Amino acid sequence: FLEDAKRDLGFLHRFMQHPDGGFSATMDADAQGMDGHVYQAMDDAGRLRTGRPRIDTRRYAQVQGIMIAALADLSGAMPDPALLKDARATEAWTETHLSEGGAYRHAEGQPGLFLADQAGMLQGLLALFEATGEGAYLDRAVALADRVEGSFRDRSGLYRARAASPGDLGAFAEV
Repeated sequence: FLEDAKRDLGFLHRFMQHPDGGFSATMDADAQGMDGHVYQAMDDAGRLRTGRPRIDTRRYAQVQGIMIAALADLSGAMPDPALLKDARATEAWTETHLSEGGAYRHAEGQPGLFLADQAGMLQGLLALFEATGEGAYLDRAVALADRVEGSFRDRSGLYRARAASPGDLGAFAEV
């Protein structure tokens, strides 16, 4: 398990991590017009010669929350202080760039709030609290959970994938 985690972390740090905090969302499976199955079956040298697939460099709140949680959780299993440092840096970037009124926008410059982003960040904040014992992360997680209740739960008790936004009509406005 730990060897797999080290290999995956190496990939994430090499290709997906941003220097100022956070992680890119995705990497395409296909490269240079080559089918993804063929590309993924190559060894590292073959992949490097072929070229890297396109990376979506946007940083989505859901992805950041999942990465924060993974790094914080791994910090308890691996003796690597960089894991918690990276988790904190990702959380700090997300708080600075995606936080809006106690919740998280999907991406920079993209208005609107989505339940999946809030769930990812709740997971990350709780994992950071568990890894560090710092109450500020728990306080923010509780406040975010309250915001989810107020913004995503409708009158029937179900949760909507998207919070209502100004100008919404019909069912989208009924939260």
